[in-house]
Amino acid sequence: MPKFLEEQWVAAFNRITATLMPANDGPPARSWTIQYILTRDNDGPLSYFMLMTSGGLSIDLGETENPDLTVREEYETATRIARGEITAIDALAAGLIQVRGELGALAEHAMILTKAATRLDELNSQTTY
Repeated sequence: MPKFLEEQWVAAFNRITATLMPANDGPPARSWTIQYILTRDNDGPLSYFMLMTSGGLSIDLGETENPDLTVREEYETATRIARGEITAIDALAAGLIQVRGELGALAEHAMILTKAATRLDELNSQTTY
């Protein structure tokens, strides 16, 4: 079973989300990047980024140059969101997530994010946290 946000999990995520939508039904043509920085108690921060394109999305471990949006949260918050225990909107409202950058651009990509969430159910059921 892949562990959340480790290389095997990232590879499985990317296989699932590489072709979410036909190009003409996808989000705007402009690519968009979200940098995530997760704080962990004993292991130091974990960084990864999500790249959204016209037909799909992918994530990679590490940091990217000039992200459109930066999200900071505890690792535990990220796992709760991934397991469906709390929504990202509820976590943001509760102050569990700090966001910097083009927050409004998320609305442009809502369709692809929703499609990704529906396809990730099987991966989430096999993931260890």
